[in-house]
Amino acid sequence: MQGEALNRRIARKRAIARLNLLAERLLPGLLWPACFVALYLSFSWLGLFHAVPFALRIAILLLLAGGFVAGLWPFRRFRLPTRAEAERRLERENALAHQVISVAGDRPARETPEALALWQAHQRRMAEKLDRIDSGYARPDLSAVDRHGLRAIPALLLFVAFFYAGTTGSGRLADAFRPPVNEGEATLALRFDAWISPPPYTRKAPVYLQADGADDVAAIPEGSVLTVRLSGKGTDAPIAFLPDADGQPQTADNVEESELARSATFTLRQSGVLEAAGRQWMIDVVPDALPVIAFKSEPRAAANGALELEYTVSDDYGVTAARARIVPAGDIDEHAEPLYPPPEFPLNMPSRSSEDHSAFTSRNLTEHPLSGRPVTITLIAEDAAGHVARSAPLEMILPARTFYNLLAGSVAEQRQIFALDTRAMPEALQYSAAITLRPEETIPDLTQFLLIKSAQTRMLLAHDDETYRDTADYMWEIATGIEDGELTAAERRLREAQDALSEALRDGASDAEIARLMEELRQAMQEYLSEMAQRMQPSKMQQGQQQALRQRDLDNMLNQLENLARSGDRAAASSFCRSCSG
Repeated sequence: MQGEALNRRIARKRAIARLNLLAERLLPGLLWPACFVALYLSFSWLGLFHAVPFALRIAILLLLAGGFVAGLWPFRRFRLPTRAEAERRLERENALAHQVISVAGDRPARETPEALALWQAHQRRMAEKLDRIDSGYARPDLSAVDRHGLRAIPALLLFVAFFYAGTTGSGRLADAFRPPVNEGEATLALRFDAWISPPPYTRKAPVYLQADGADDVAAIPEGSVLTVRLSGKGTDAPIAFLPDADGQPQTADNVEESELARSATFTLRQSGVLEAAGRQWMIDVVPDALPVIAFKSEPRAAANGALELEYTVSDDYGVTAARARIVPAGDIDEHAEPLYPPPEFPLNMPSRSSEDHSAFTSRNLTEHPLSGRPVTITLIAEDAAGHVARSAPLEMILPARTFYNLLAGSVAEQRQIFALDTRAMPEALQYSAAITLRPEETIPDLTQFLLIKSAQTRMLLAHDDETYRDTADYMWEIATGIEDGELTAAERRLREAQDALSEALRDGASDAEIARLMEELRQAMQEYLSEMAQRMQPSKMQQGQQQALRQRDLDNMLNQLENLARSGDRAAASSFCRSCSG
């Protein structure tokens, strides 16, 4: 019984092996005939036989038929796989030697008791090898008959033609065998193509309209472009889009006409009905929502005078740009002639991981003349569709730099007077002249005295916006130079290092980039603290550095920031970095 079961299993595997061999011999031979059949189907569905003259149609058919017959020519030597070939295939697939499979059905030449016992022992050993026999799979070698891969061309053409034809009936398989028609009657049947292309910023795929006009197209983003194309006979059929609001046809953005084709495009602003080729399509347009932006907390000033804004901003397809509008508040002279425009304050976008769409931006505006003055701050967001949204305005005193040196603060105040209103230059000159009446008492440093006198000369000679700005910039350099010498450069490097690290944490930079920026922040912090320690007098150290960090505290803070970044909690690290910037 065990031998019979083994023989049945071998018979099944042998039959499958013969089928595999048959497929490997048959499929390469059918490749070229199948390619010519695919070309015929493609030409029919694309409407080629309907469009070309009758003589050319016959020539194409003869070429295709000839290619099909020539592709079948190799079958003249075709033969079916034999039983022995199937057994040799099984032995190759299973790495069996000595014709193991044929042993099960063979008999010894002399059937003596000794010979039969030896032969049965040999069969049992061979049966153990056949216990898990596998027939394998068919592996037809198509590259042997198509070394250059030309079979991909008919396959791709057939794929395109199948989806191109769709349900429009633009091309039929019987078109190749239609009788010739008189000249002037060989026209294509009317073909309708229409699709809707959503704006790129929506990241939505185009929508194709069915030719029968039965479908309702829903949830189309506002601003999508509807394209309708008619070709063949009847292209003079009307194409119109009727919005729901007033029912008056919308004027097409663009119309192109030729002898056998006409197309029109419409930018969809509201829902409506498309009428073309005697059919209708209901198109539902979803308006693009306005962006939303609002303050998350009250604007605040960092320890170095930078303005910090925390806010939420969102949109249905994403905000493309956001900024804070800062204008003077309080008693404003309508006839004032400010030297500088309002400060620019671009806003950062929320990170991808932010659940409440919150973001944070810090900018140092202490150099602007409006610093220290009341201002109104309004957040403005714009989306890709051009919609603009504004937050509720907030009033505050714009953070200003604190000058501990009275002379430096006086020069900065003179600059602010004429920078906010160039007509006040005489007042600023009087103020400057007053502090130089007794320079031996008020300006003991000769270099500072000469700088202030040169600034007075520039103030007297200023006559246009360029010279006014040059004078204002010069006076700001004098004020900051008197206050802390080279500290401004160190402070700027520290701020740049903090901003670069915060931005890298928000954008998900690599660990190597975070490590490099952390090292730059350590160096900038060391330079900043070293400069402060060297420049400030002991009395000013008590006032200005009550919150200064000891070296050990500084190292602990930076190590904590680095550990947060390495642990993968980038949001917490970015928040901690912003708090460190104060």
